[in-house]
Amino acid sequence: MNRVIACLLLATLSATAKAGSYPTEDDVLTSTREHYPIISQSILQVLASENELKAARGNFDSKIVSNNHWVPVGVFVRRYVDVQVEKPLPFANSKVYVGYSHGFNPGYFPPQFSTMSTNHGGAPRVGAYFSLMRGLMIDERRAAVRRSQYGLQKSKVDVQFTQIQVTRDSKLAYWAWVSGVRNYAVYKRLLDVAEARKGVLDQRLSAGDISEVVAKENLQYVARRRADLASAELTMKQTALDLSLFLRSSDGEPFVSHHDSEEGLVDMMQARARSVEAELDAGQLPVLDASQLTQRPDVLSLRKEILMNDVDLKYFDNQLMPKFDLHLDYTKNIGREDPTNGQHVLTVYFNLEIPIEYNLIQGNLRAVQAERSLLNSRYNFLLENVDVEINKLNETMRLARDRMHNAQQEMEYAAQLLEAENYKFTRGGSNFFLINIREEARAEAEAKYIYAQYDLISAHAQYRAATAQAKGME
Repeated sequence: MNRVIACLLLATLSATAKAGSYPTEDDVLTSTREHYPIISQSILQVLASENELKAARGNFDSKIVSNNHWVPVGVFVRRYVDVQVEKPLPFANSKVYVGYSHGFNPGYFPPQFSTMSTNHGGAPRVGAYFSLMRGLMIDERRAAVRRSQYGLQKSKVDVQFTQIQVTRDSKLAYWAWVSGVRNYAVYKRLLDVAEARKGVLDQRLSAGDISEVVAKENLQYVARRRADLASAELTMKQTALDLSLFLRSSDGEPFVSHHDSEEGLVDMMQARARSVEAELDAGQLPVLDASQLTQRPDVLSLRKEILMNDVDLKYFDNQLMPKFDLHLDYTKNIGREDPTNGQHVLTVYFNLEIPIEYNLIQGNLRAVQAERSLLNSRYNFLLENVDVEINKLNETMRLARDRMHNAQQEMEYAAQLLEAENYKFTRGGSNFFLINIREEARAEAEAKYIYAQYDLISAHAQYRAATAQAKGME
C-alpha cells in the first residue's frame, strides 16, 4: 500500500493543469501604449503647451487700431477718422505701423485739438517704436515666447519619461502576475498531493490498516496547505488586478485575467531570465557617463525648468534698467488747405522713465533667484540620485542572478531528497512527517526560484528604464 501512495504522490507532482490562453508581455505593452490614461494625459499636456506657445507668439500679431470721434453740434462741428495697422517685432521691444487720419471741416477744430486738423487729402503716416535700454535685449512678449518654447520642449520630454516609466511599470506588473500564477500552481500541486493521500488514508483507515492519528496528521497538512494556497491565490488575484491597469480591452477598460495555469509561463519566464543573463555576461547593458546622465528624460525635463527660470532672471534683471524709448513718425499731409500742416513732417520722440523705488522689481527678481537656487539643488541631487539608482540596479541584477542559481540548486536538491524520501517510504523506512517536510521544502524551494527569476527580470526592466535617454532632444 505504501508503494501505491508513493506512486500517487509522484503522479500528482508531475501533473499540470490544462493550458488556456494567457496574455503575453507584448499584449500588455501594446495595450499600455494604446490605452493607458497617463500616457494620453501627457500627450494632452503637449497639446496644451503647443497652444500656449501659439498664444505667446500671438503677442506679435498685427492689429488694426482705429480712433474716431464726431461732434455734430456746437461751435466746432467736426469729424475725425484715424486708422492704424501695427505690427510688433521680435527685437528691441519694437513695433512698426502705418496709418491714415482725416480731420473733416479743416479750420474748425478747437485749439486743443488742432493736431487733428488735416488737409483735404488726409494724412498717411508710418512710424516705429524702439526700446534703447529696458526692453532692448528682452521684453515681456519675447520672454513669454521663450518660456513657452522651453515649456513645450519640457512637455515633449515628459511624454518620453512617462512612456519609459509606464513601460517599466507594465513589465513589472506582468512578470509579477506570471510569478503569482506560477506560485499558485506550486501550492496547488502541494495541496493536491495531500488531498490525494487523504483519499488513500481514508480507505486504509476504514480497512483498519492505519490508526486514526495517522489520518488526522495528514488532515493537519491538508488544512495548512489550504491556507498556503489561499495566500498564494490572493497574491495571484492581486497581481492580476494590478496588471489590469495596463492590460485593457479594445475600448480601454481594465481587463482582469483569470488565467491560473502555469503551462507556457514556465518556459517563457525561464527564457526571459536566460536572455537577461546573456546580456549581463556579454556586457550589453548600457553604461552611462556623466554627460549621458544629463540626457535622461527626467534630468532633461528639470533642465528645461532651469532654462525657463533663466528667462525670468534675464527679464526681471532687465526691468531694473531705466526705460528709454525712441519713437519715429513720418507724416505726409495731402493737399494745401491748412498752411500750418507741412507737406512732410518727421517727428522724433524720446520717452524716459526712471523708477524711484524698486520694491516690485526687486521682489520679483529675488523670488526668481531663490527659485533658481532651488532648481540647481534639485538638479544636482537628481544627478546624484540617478547615478546611485543605476549602480544599485546593477548590483541587484548581479546578486539576483546569483540568488536564482542558488535557488535552482536548492530546488533540484529538494526534488532529489523528496524522491529519496518517497523511495524510503515505499519500503517502510520513512513516515508522513518526513514526507511532509520534504514536500514542503520542495515547494518552498520552487517558490524561491520563481521569485528569484522575477527579481532578475524586474531589475533588468528597471535598469533599462533608468538608462534610457531622451530622443530628439538636446
